[in-house]
Amino acid sequence: MMTMRRHMWWSLGLVLLGLIGLVSMSVGAMGSSLSAALVALMDPENSLHPVLMHVRLPRILGGLVIGAGLGVAGAAMQAIFRNSLADPGLVGVSSGAALGAVLAIIVLPGLLHPATLSTLAAFGGLLATWAVWGAAHVRGASDSATLVLAGVAINAFAGAAIGLLTFVSNEAQLRNLTVWMLGSLAGLTWAQLALLIPVTLVCAFGIWWHSRLIDAYVLGDEESATLGINVRDLRRRVIALSAVLVAVGVSFTGIIGFVGLVVPHLVRILSGPRHSGLLIGSAIMGAGLLMLSDLFSRSVAVPMELPIGVVTSAIGAPFFLYLLRRRLHGAWA
Repeated sequence: MMTMRRHMWWSLGLVLLGLIGLVSMSVGAMGSSLSAALVALMDPENSLHPVLMHVRLPRILGGLVIGAGLGVAGAAMQAIFRNSLADPGLVGVSSGAALGAVLAIIVLPGLLHPATLSTLAAFGGLLATWAVWGAAHVRGASDSATLVLAGVAINAFAGAAIGLLTFVSNEAQLRNLTVWMLGSLAGLTWAQLALLIPVTLVCAFGIWWHSRLIDAYVLGDEESATLGINVRDLRRRVIALSAVLVAVGVSFTGIIGFVGLVVPHLVRILSGPRHSGLLIGSAIMGAGLLMLSDLFSRSVAVPMELPIGVVTSAIGAPFFLYLLRRRLHGAWA
C-alpha cells in the first residue's frame, strides 16, 4: 500500500516538474505565451529562440538539478546527524563555499572569472567539510554531536573571515559579493551543466546506494554495529558525497538555503521514513521547490528579478520555526 502511494506521489511530482518547466519557458523579461515559446524553441530563426536555448533552458535544468541535489543532501545529512534540523550548511559547506567566493571576488579581483569563482567556492565548501570532519575525529572515533559542534565552529570562523574581507572590500566588490551571497540561477551555461549534471547524478546515486545502511544507522551506533555496519565509514562516505553535491551546486549559483532542510520533512509525510523512497522523493520535491522559487523570483517584479536565496529563505525560515515549536512540544518526528 505504501509502495503504491509512494509511486503515485512520485508520478504526480514528475508531472508537476514538467508543468513548471513548461511555464518557466514562457516567463521572463521577453514574456510570451506558452505556445509561442514552444514554437520559438523549434524555430532557430525566431527572435526568442536564442533566449530560450541559452538563457531559460539552462536555467530551468540548473534549477532541476541543483534542487534535486540539495533535497538529497538534506535528507542524507538529517539521517547521518540524526537531527531533523540538520542541513548541508551544518557541516560548513555553504559557509566554506561563501568564503571561497569572497576570496575570489576580493583577494583575486584580477583573476575574477565565473570559472575562478566557482572553483574557489567549490574548493572552499569541500575544505570546510574536511576541516569539520578532522576537528571532530579524535583517536579513530567521532560522533554526530561532535560533528555538529565542529560545524558550528567552522561556520563561525568562515563567518568571521567573510566579515573581515567584506570590511576591506570596495564598493564594486561588495556589490558582486552581495549578488553571489543572495543566490541566483541566472547565468547558468550549458558548459556548467555539463559538469553539474554528472556530478549530481553520481553523488545522489551514491547516497541512494547506501539507503538501506542509512535506515539501520538511524537506529543508533550500537544497533548499527550489531548489524555489522561500519558506522565511521558510512558516516564519512555519506558526508563526503553530500558535501560534493552541495559544493558543486552552490559554486555556480551562490548560497541557496533551506531547500535541504524543508524538503525531506515534507517527503516523509507523503512517502514515509525509509530512505530508498525518501531520497528519491526529496530529489523530486527539491527540484520542484527550486524551479518554482526561480519562477516566482523572475515573474513577481518583471523585468527585475528577486534573488532566489531570498525566496527560499522566505519559505524555509517560517518552516524552521514550525519545526522548532514541534520539538519544544515533544511532537518531534
